Amino acid sequence: MIKILSGLLSPSDGTIVLNGINTAQDFSAYGKYVGLLSDKPALYSALTVFDYLLFCAQIKKVHNAQYQVLEVMKKLDLVNVRKSIIQTLSTGYRQRVALAQALVHNPPILILDEPTSGLDPQSAANLRQILLELSTEHTILFSSHVLHEVQNICSHITMINQGKILFHGLMQDLLRIGDNVLQGKKIIKISFSSEQAFSRDDVSSNLMVDAKHVHQYSSTLFELEVRLNSKEGLNLLVSKLIAKNFYIEQVTQ
Repeated sequence: MIKILSGLLSPSDGTIVLNGINTAQDFSAYGKYVGLLSDKPALYSALTVFDYLLFCAQIKKVHNAQYQVLEVMKKLDLVNVRKSIIQTLSTGYRQRVALAQALVHNPPILILDEPTSGLDPQSAANLRQILLELSTEHTILFSSHVLHEVQNICSHITMINQGKILFHGLMQDLLRIGDNVLQGKKIIKISFSSEQAFSRDDVSSNLMVDAKHVHQYSSTLFELEVRLNSKEGLNLLVSKLIAKNFYIEQVTQ
């Protein structure tokens, strides 16, 4: 899908429209309107940052290329490494350089495929902040399997499985669906212990619950995992454990 949307593959069916332009009728729309950051960006590692970005600007026929490169480097905080050889940079900086080449011709649409993949937490956080700032001037298609990143960055979500769209809409609508699914179906884990040794079957029999819900970590330490739909059910279960002389270690939802 990413390769088709960015013009690297032709679709066998369907239509791609960028900024109101049917790409099948005007292939140049890709060059004008789209900047691509692939999941494995091909950087010329022997070049300096400035020379690489200048080369990218020139092949994209950017007017006043040197000025535009400097502006992009300022925006992505690359000025201090402009003379550095790309292969000497950290992974985080190389990812910024890859983003800079996608941005150097100032396209209205940015397509980013797993842009934070392989980054350390600080570099990933820095890149997320950059993307949020860029989103005020560009439409960004952000592909990721890291769902908390999607939640922190994106306003709209499209979830695709096996080529089928499962959901498309606002982030808050997706979260609302999640709340509705979870409502009344909370999974509770209760860790508890005893002074005397028990088997898992002994515990399930004492509590009158199916043994498959009981996890045994030692002869005196257990965990009960159940699906409850009310606080009353949880209170009843905790009371039963206490009545059977078990000690509650932890309760988590």
